[in-house]
Amino acid sequence: MSEASILQYDREPIAAIASGVERAAVAIIRISGDELLPLLAKIVRKKNSHWQARQFYLCRLVDGTDIIDTALVVYFAAPHSYTGQDVVEIHCHGGQYVPRRILALLHAHGIRAAVAGEFSKRAFLNGKLDLTAAEGIAQLSAAATEAQWRAAQSLAFGAFHQHIDALRAGLLQALSLLNALIDFPDEREAQTVQHQTIAQVLHEAQQQIDLLLASYQQGRIAKDGLRLALIGMPNVGKSSLLNALLGRERAIVSDQPGTTRDYLEDTLLIEGRLFKITDTAGIRSSDDDVEQHGVQKALALLTDCDLVCRLASAEAPQARPEATAARHIVEVINKCDLVEVQAPPQTLLISCKTGAGIGALRARLVAEFDGNTPAADSAFISCERHYHALQRAQTALLAAQRELGGEAYEECVAFEVQQALAAVEELLGKVSSDEILNNIFTQFCLGK
Repeated sequence: MSEASILQYDREPIAAIASGVERAAVAIIRISGDELLPLLAKIVRKKNSHWQARQFYLCRLVDGTDIIDTALVVYFAAPHSYTGQDVVEIHCHGGQYVPRRILALLHAHGIRAAVAGEFSKRAFLNGKLDLTAAEGIAQLSAAATEAQWRAAQSLAFGAFHQHIDALRAGLLQALSLLNALIDFPDEREAQTVQHQTIAQVLHEAQQQIDLLLASYQQGRIAKDGLRLALIGMPNVGKSSLLNALLGRERAIVSDQPGTTRDYLEDTLLIEGRLFKITDTAGIRSSDDDVEQHGVQKALALLTDCDLVCRLASAEAPQARPEATAARHIVEVINKCDLVEVQAPPQTLLISCKTGAGIGALRARLVAEFDGNTPAADSAFISCERHYHALQRAQTALLAAQRELGGEAYEECVAFEVQQALAAVEELLGKVSSDEILNNIFTQFCLGK
């Protein structure tokens, strides 16, 4: 984002409740903008008029003759604040009325309501955050599991930024070496050595990108959860298994084949691991157009899910649908309370009716999740935006290496390296369109 764009950005004061709307002992109202001290003089009463930055003051918040609340107020002077502007936080009593009354008072004094993500957007535009850190903050606010927290902290706390900075530094080095060859074409005795150095730098950059791209599948599971599909012939107990795993009746269970005609989706937490579980229609041939449409949807899901739980019944353990499109399959035989079955290794025997084997299945799902998420100390990507930016960088780097090894001019190689560099810098937010920024920051909660 250019300096001119930052200067054009709306700097009028904004305010929002930053602590959520749930009933709590304390609520936090955040304000950001230029010249906030004159505003405080209108609504705050304290022992003296002096404000020391980063120090809490016990104050009374007043609206005319009404004392709204006694609160702790802290002032952060620009540029040493989250947004880079003057920031004030009011820590008042929680509940429904008091925070909203204070917010209404601020609006009456000309401070408009902040939109979702506006505080973090100002922080980004004022150079307090890079774009990946801003995305990490949004993910931290939404994290419900340890895996989601790990994916978020890699972005929010700068670990991912360090990897991308190292990648960017390598591309800049290659570009400077290429520019030297372009600017001084007579130094041919050094050309071979320079080409070898450039080739090595580009190769190392490509390896870094390849590793990050390969990590996306695991990173996505850490951030969004593992997509699990339950498939099987009609009446093997898929809906019963969904209910058993969720611990509540989510799906209708019936002995009539074809009861589930469309897929059902829900989220499931097992020992802190997030699964997005789908119960599909029973897979069989049918003259019923609606049921057949459900079967086609079930088969299509196999290409998108991360794990398939393929159910059979102990009454017909060999009757199982094909699942060749699935990435990985866990074999399960249900209704083992009715018939004794000799199952192949790795096949789980369960009874949704009695609960037998459900604990072992849950443990297997946890193991599958852990085996498909990144190690705690590894570099990985979890955002689709990062994945596409790195894909563009990879394409440009491969083209640069081909041209460097052929007979292309150094200008052609430099162009491709510049394309790769632009993709990496877009990832960090050094070059970003308003559309990209709006898509990112509108996903934030209010007060962030």
